Amino acid sequence: MHITLNEAEKRLCLFVARSRNAAAREVAPEDALRVSPKDPIFVDYEGAMGELAFSKQLGVYPKEIFEIYHRSSLDGEDPGDLTFNGLVIDVKTTIHKTGRLISFRKNPAINMFVLLTGQDGEYDVAGGMWSSDLYLPSRYGIHSGLSKECYCATQDELLDSRQVMESISF
Repeated sequence: MHITLNEAEKRLCLFVARSRNAAAREVAPEDALRVSPKDPIFVDYEGAMGELAFSKQLGVYPKEIFEIYHRSSLDGEDPGDLTFNGLVIDVKTTIHKTGRLISFRKNPAINMFVLLTGQDGEYDVAGGMWSSDLYLPSRYGIHSGLSKECYCATQDELLDSRQVMESISF
């Protein structure tokens, strides 16, 4: 399942990314989870585009994307990226075609994770996983190639894009 954002959608996501980054820096001057040392908003930008892309695929207005404030899953302040059919979905985006689904913290608000792969407005739904399946003790730790503890699943462990759509469309 492939999703393409147009130029206006990408510009909107750049504004969202800059706003998110500024809000986060007000709380914590250093970004503890930053992946790209070249561009401090790269992760926020790709994340916002992934969230908008999946919202677009579902045909839902992405109101959560436009709620700009520091969100703490530890304090129960992170309501997820979008809600569809009463399910709270957290969209994870990676530029790596074989990237893994990663969550650094448990967020009790999340029902399902969806992983998108791609970059710069061109994304594929790699798959998804129910939070109860990701948040298993056996999935938590420091995984190959990573330096922080997290919950992790490889793409072959995920529901495929068709199964994700069937699971959330009832």
